[in-house]
Amino acid sequence: MLEPAQEATLDAVLDRIMPADAHGPGALDLGVGRYLRDALASAYAADLPAYRGGLDALDARAREAYRVTFATLSPQLRDGLLLASETGAAGAEAATFFELVRRHAIEGLFADPAWGGNRDGGGWELIGYAGPRRAWSAEDQQLDATPARSRPDVSAPLPGAPGPR
Repeated sequence: MLEPAQEATLDAVLDRIMPADAHGPGALDLGVGRYLRDALASAYAADLPAYRGGLDALDARAREAYRVTFATLSPQLRDGLLLASETGAAGAEAATFFELVRRHAIEGLFADPAWGGNRDGGGWELIGYAGPRRAWSAEDQQLDATPARSRPDVSAPLPGAPGPR
């Protein structure tokens, strides 16, 4: 499990990687934080040390540069520290950690909602994906078709998934 300060830093990172904007909700609104916390407690438990170290290092860089925690920085200052991580300017370990969080955040944004992220299929809605369905009509399969939105059935979790909350 992450410590409360690490969770706050993770949420601040997710909020900047995938912020809410005019196009729709962001990572936090769509449950990506919950997805990652659940995954770190199960399928991604091996990544927990990397998350702890990466979040602590990011927070330390914020404290060194601005004398406050990463989570309390303005969005612009957060972006600057994350850009340094992403590009490797903050070091190879920071870049590796940034890519790990980014990859997991994308998973949480677009995974089946039964896994805890993509709340109500909102990530799918952002990209115009109608959602999974058991059958597609001939009309749905036309190249110019826009299939009707299919709401995910989160009442039936996937085998091995934590289930809806």
